[in-house]
This record gives sequence, structure tokens and C-alpha cells, in this order.
Amino acid sequence: MDPAYCQRHTFYRYWGKADLNYPGEPKWHPLVYHCLDVAAVAAAWWDESPVIRRTFIASFNWSERAANSLRAWVLFFVALHDLGKFDIRFQLKALEALRLAWSELSLDDVDESLARNFDHGSAGYAWAMSELGSWSEDDVDSLRDAWRPWIAAVAGHHGDLPSSMDRGGDYAEQHVMEHDRLARYALVSELAGLFLASEGLGLQNSPPSCSSSAQAWLAGFCAVCDWVGSNTDPFPYRHLKPDTALAGYFDVTVRKIKSEGWLHRFGLLAQVSDYGGVN
Repeated sequence: MDPAYCQRHTFYRYWGKADLNYPGEPKWHPLVYHCLDVAAVAAAWWDESPVIRRTFIASFNWSERAANSLRAWVLFFVALHDLGKFDIRFQLKALEALRLAWSELSLDDVDESLARNFDHGSAGYAWAMSELGSWSEDDVDSLRDAWRPWIAAVAGHHGDLPSSMDRGGDYAEQHVMEHDRLARYALVSELAGLFLASEGLGLQNSPPSCSSSAQAWLAGFCAVCDWVGSNTDPFPYRHLKPDTALAGYFDVTVRKIKSEGWLHRFGLLAQVSDYGGVN
């Protein structure tokens, strides 16, 4: 199915952050915007910190001349960190936000108790590993092996590295599960176009080899980006605007992070001062 069709009809009907006590309107932040907020933090940090760039290049044993392609893969996977939230079982954790985001959904078609123990990190890993074959026409087995350490690093959240492909079986009516599947497909397709295409890459390509030390570095980097990207001071909840190009949203967000000095405010960058001597 055409990813553009999937996007128009499924992509935006998921919340990423929600809080009834949020001091303003709306009370929920679209999931795709949150994914791009976190990727924008990663992009700004990469661009403004030579240490971050050098560490990634060294960790992945990468050529400095090809650093832009490594950056593309990093941003692509960081933006996928909440893939598991494109699942009705997570969306049920905030019913009011769900009703606003997906107004056509009948709650008679889902079991609300499924939200109780749902882990979106493990689910994100499992969905990527099981659905990768429908996202790419390349050799699925080799792609899956290449994706495994990357998606585990970003989806696991805060030190956990999921490894199970258990998706929990049928968890809702078929049309609801299909809605979730199409939304994940649309997300991955959109992010590939946004981050990989400019480097001549796509879902048919394997990401760089990711050793255990590189995986640990990526996991920590993504966790910090997620922590910053979840803060509502630099990233207030936004009204849903499906007609807004996601590339434009991402570019504006990166510029905002840089121009307003948010990486300095959070202590991720420091201003180097001249040595003043000893009094």
C-alpha cells in the first residue's frame, strides 16, 4: 500500500505525550512530533559537538569522510525509538488523548486491560524484527541481523536491550491491529525519506555494523536525547497539523534547539572559557 495513503489515514492518530494537567492546550502531543523532537536533539547535538561526532565515528569504526551517512543512520534510528507506541495497547494508557487522536475508534474493539503491563520498548523491537520484511524487499535475514543491535539500542530505553520477538499475539480486532501496522509502516517509510534518502540510502540498505560497545554508546545517546526531547519547556505540546511537511517540522525544531541554546541549558554543551591564571 502507498505509504502516503497510510500516512494520511493512520499516521497522525497516535499520541506520544499526554497530561491532563498540562498548563495549556492541547493536552497531548502527537507521537510523530515527539519522534522528530528527539531526533532533532540528536541532530543538533551531533552538529554542535565535535566530541559527539568523534565518539560515534570511533565507536562505529567509521570513516570521517563518510560521517554524514553515519549521522543519517543515527537520526533514523533515534527517531524510531518509540516505534512501540504505535500500538493500541500503549495508546490505551491515556484514554482521553486516544479519544482525541483517534476519534473513530470504538473502545468496544479493544481490551483496555491490555495497557496495564504493556512495554512499548520491547514491543518496538519485536515489531521491527517481525515487520522488517514488509518494509524492505532486500534479503530480510541479513537486514534483520544488521538492524538488531541498532533497534535494540534505541527501543529498549534507559539501559534495557530487548531481544524477544514476542508481539503478544492478537490483541485487538483485526482492523485495529492493521491500523497499527500501517502506521508503523508509514513512520518507517517517512523517516527513511527524511533521513536516509539524502545520503543515497534507503530501507534496502543495511546500517553500519554495530558492536556491543557502539550499541551501548548509541543507547546512552538516545536515552539522553529522549530525556531532553520529552521536556515541555523546549518542546511544548503541539496541535496536530497533518498538512505540515514533517521535514519542515524537523528543520524548524533543530534550528530552535540551536538558536535558543537548549543543549547548553541542559548541560550537554559547555562554553569554553579562556584560562584566567592563578591568583
